[in-house]
Amino acid sequence: MASSSAPAVQTIRRDKDEEKILVTYFVPIDGPSLDAYASDIGGDVDDKNIAWGMRRYRRLIKEIREYLKKKLPSYSVPSLFVPLNRMPLNPNGKIDKPALPFPDTAQIAAAESRPEGAGGTPTEEAMRAIWARLLSNPPSPIPLDESFFDLGGHSILATRLIFEIRKTFVVEAPLGLVFDKPTIKELAAAVEHLRHADLGLVESHEKGPTTAKETAEISAGAHRLEYGQDFDALLPKLQASYPGVSADYWQRPLTVFLTGATGFLGAFILRELLVNESRVKKVICLVRAPSSEKALERLRDAASGRGVWEEKWVESGRLETVKGDLDQERFGLDQASWDRISGEADAIIHNGALVHWVYPYEKLRSANVLGTLTAVDLASAGKPKLFAFVSSTSAIDTDHYVELSDSLSREPNGLGGVPESDDLEGARFSLKTGYGQSKWVSEKLLFEAGRRGLAGHIIRPGYVVGDSESAVTNTDDFVWRLVKGCIQLGQVPDINNTINMVPVDHVARSVALAAVAPLPEPRSHISVLHMAAYPRPTFNDFFAALSHYGYAAERCEYLVWRRQLERHVMEAQDNALFPLLHFVLDDLPTSTKAPELNDANMRALLSPHMTQTNRTVDEELMGKYLAWLVDVGFLPAPSETGKPLPKLSNALKTRAVGRSGN
Repeated sequence: MASSSAPAVQTIRRDKDEEKILVTYFVPIDGPSLDAYASDIGGDVDDKNIAWGMRRYRRLIKEIREYLKKKLPSYSVPSLFVPLNRMPLNPNGKIDKPALPFPDTAQIAAAESRPEGAGGTPTEEAMRAIWARLLSNPPSPIPLDESFFDLGGHSILATRLIFEIRKTFVVEAPLGLVFDKPTIKELAAAVEHLRHADLGLVESHEKGPTTAKETAEISAGAHRLEYGQDFDALLPKLQASYPGVSADYWQRPLTVFLTGATGFLGAFILRELLVNESRVKKVICLVRAPSSEKALERLRDAASGRGVWEEKWVESGRLETVKGDLDQERFGLDQASWDRISGEADAIIHNGALVHWVYPYEKLRSANVLGTLTAVDLASAGKPKLFAFVSSTSAIDTDHYVELSDSLSREPNGLGGVPESDDLEGARFSLKTGYGQSKWVSEKLLFEAGRRGLAGHIIRPGYVVGDSESAVTNTDDFVWRLVKGCIQLGQVPDINNTINMVPVDHVARSVALAAVAPLPEPRSHISVLHMAAYPRPTFNDFFAALSHYGYAAERCEYLVWRRQLERHVMEAQDNALFPLLHFVLDDLPTSTKAPELNDANMRALLSPHMTQTNRTVDEELMGKYLAWLVDVGFLPAPSETGKPLPKLSNALKTRAVGRSGN
């Protein structure tokens, strides 16, 4: 691609949905190399008419975006490119980032006219109208072949788009449709296919879809990668054998390589490792950032926001950050850094992952599955290393394991629940979320690596909630979005399923011990460790705490609650559950029914180090969480008479923080 623009600055802005989007501002340089990319629409680009420039340089913007897609991971490609006549400068002569203009819908609509030949089919035009309403800065008209996500779409808008498609075209469009068919042309064709299926006009073939639902699933995922088959295809990437850890591993101070340290759980894992001065000599954190200095800054910011940062870790040399990406070869490390770390690290805690409840398997595969394979490669390079992998109970979220745990809970020995020795074959075909599928493939690959000699553990937590002392929690998690959405609605659903919630400090301590403390014999090379709450509360117990502490939230039948929620969201479009509507409006009593877990291995690991090998969330701890969520502004204060929320004794300057990246 010809070099045709400079200078440029990249920053993060929030759109009208308060979603963070990556924006690049640039100044086009006039000259012959730019002429091929500029459209002659008259006038001059200036600071007040940025929409004019966005239209004039649309071809240039598209070319830049396509070029960056080949060079950068998807999350690093800007969602929006804004051409400027000149960069705003502050008195020091530096770019004044707060003064960079952000285009709005009205500005663009007023500045652009409809080009010739832009018309489409009636379905495409109807789809274009939906996009124009949803996107905060769409071109006019929206090209039929531009990706929804390249034009500023994100997961919340994707959810809204699917609901608008269902309402406008009266078809059962699956949520994943927009990820598989991201352009207007593709979406319109899929809608037509769904319409014909609903009318029974789709030709039936032997062993083909026989219902509209099956046809919709195939229409949405005709090119979708099947995760069970992908596991089989990835097996050759494993080595023939892996060396075990040295005999003195459990006696000497260790250097630990940690991924995902900027995430909610990762910040607490980092603290647990570094406070264990007798066993942990140093922690090396892989952080996504443009430089090692920025990586440290990002790590410090993430941990400080959760109240778990100590600057002395850096000053003493016990903490090192290296820049890298989960979905890059060798994590994006140069050969010298890879060799140094592989020779220095004694253990790997692979906690980093792209966590998303909507993305299909293919969009998560690179970071979550191939990233795990890269971590396994690092474990066998240089000195042999112990491998601790933070997985999720999403990997066993199938009816098979619910039925298995129900049958085992009736066994007279009292060791009910899914055993930690299970081979995961009961989830080979029926996992519904791309995230759960990516964890399943990763675990299965680790099982095989373990059979070939890799030593370590797979830790499977369920819902990781706030710190049991400070109450700092992750506001992005499903349980807190559910709580906030119910408070906004004034109703809670009647669901008596149990919920496996464990405080983050207990999960982090368990993960850290899995890397530095021995598990009593006998054990396999790779052992699964279940994080199980005892006693496990029910959703009804969880919701009951709301009214107990003065929130007006009446319990009602799930179907009534679902109908009221859908109406509230469509009318107000202001509910914390909006990004998760596909989940909560499906069949929450069924989708939240989770298997009970046998946690014998985890108890054996923890019992030499602590008297309390299990943690759960009771009403008192729930009160602390609610108090913190009110303090940081995530929840409103209770409006009715009830038990006063506890006063939090900690003086931490924390903020409402959500899930972060790797």
